Amino acid sequence: MKDNVQEPKPKEPYQYPSQYEVINSTKAKGYLINERKIHPKIVNWLENKDLIAQDKLGNVIFKWKQQGEIVGADRQGTSPMKDGHMFKGIDRNSHGSAGFSVDIGKPNSIYLFESPIDALSYWSIKKEKLQNTPLVSMSGLKRQTMIDEIKRMGKEGHKVNHITFCTDNDKAGREFAYRYYGLFPKEMINLEIPYNKDWNNDLRENSYSNKGAINKYTNNIESG
Repeated sequence: MKDNVQEPKPKEPYQYPSQYEVINSTKAKGYLINERKIHPKIVNWLENKDLIAQDKLGNVIFKWKQQGEIVGADRQGTSPMKDGHMFKGIDRNSHGSAGFSVDIGKPNSIYLFESPIDALSYWSIKKEKLQNTPLVSMSGLKRQTMIDEIKRMGKEGHKVNHITFCTDNDKAGREFAYRYYGLFPKEMINLEIPYNKDWNNDLRENSYSNKGAINKYTNNIESG
């Protein structure tokens, strides 16, 4: 007699719902520039590269691309919902270990963030200094995203010289960075923790001064 066990259905491949994207992205761009203070040149560059868009509900779409193919997306609301919170979501069937990423120059290092807006906030703060690196959003704290990004760079012929953890300044973010700090040679790893809870708070409050925080957290790791 066979056990009546229902096997789980395989995950469907991601299909970008292009029918919900609109041509006029004024609301999405205005939100990023005026509310989140992302530098206008960065926002325009992202739109020209088809990395961001706006959907029919006015949400910002952050497209996850691999070899030019959209494999998932984050969506960020631009107006408060009835409960006062802003909508945040990830498209159904998005590639589990992928994330929103932007390549600056010819990559030889990796910067890891918890969200697309954190990555773009950091870029806005450091726009004159950043070069030859991808900024990668893990859409949370996903170890596999970090591993897959290192593999991707290797397949494309890029050697990873540095990995910088730019996670949130909270318990979960710091613990994630600490956990993987020992997996790589010390000269290869860097931590940049925001002064406030996250990089967008630093950008909006114009209070980027995390040098002491970097030293503090690095010392804690090395002494732990």
